[in-house]
Parts: sequence; structure tokens; C-alpha cells
Amino acid sequence: LRIFGSQGEQTLIAYILRLSQAEIIEQEQKQRPLILADDIFAEIDAPTQEQLLQYFRRQEQVFLAATDRERIKTGAVPKTIYQVNNNACSRIE
Repeated sequence: LRIFGSQGEQTLIAYILRLSQAEIIEQEQKQRPLILADDIFAEIDAPTQEQLLQYFRRQEQVFLAATDRERIKTGAVPKTIYQVNNNACSRIE
């Protein structure tokens, strides 16, 4: 995959491997891990993005970093959204 896969395919497999680790941690330690996801909308197609967002909805703690605030609002159903601008972090929702 590293040689023949597209950037999107490489990114997707990286997420799959990390989320698989999260599932193993949950099964073995009986605790749901904190999930940090950085800009999942950059290189993955829309149907795959939606599948990832559906997975994130079932988790307890997920932090998504993205440049498209509207996509996070409509897709991830967040409880809180923060915006970082000029080295300042502010809660916007």
C-alpha cells in the first residue's frame, strides 16, 4: 500500500490500524480510549468520511481537528466546538 496506494488510501489504513488498537484496548482493559483525529476530511472520500464519523459517534471521547467547521458540526454531532485563531482558543459552540 505504501508503494501503490494513494495518499487517501494510506491515510485510511492508518486510521483503521489506530482504531483497531482502540478496540483492542477497550476489550482488554474494559475502558474506552480517548480518540484524537487530525483532519480526517483532507484526503478521504465523502462516503468513507461518513463511516468514520459514524464510528466516532459511538465513542465516548473524540477530539477532531479540522479546517472545515461546518463539516464537523453536521457530521460528528459534537457537544463542544473550539476554534483556534492567532494562538487563541475560544469556545464557539
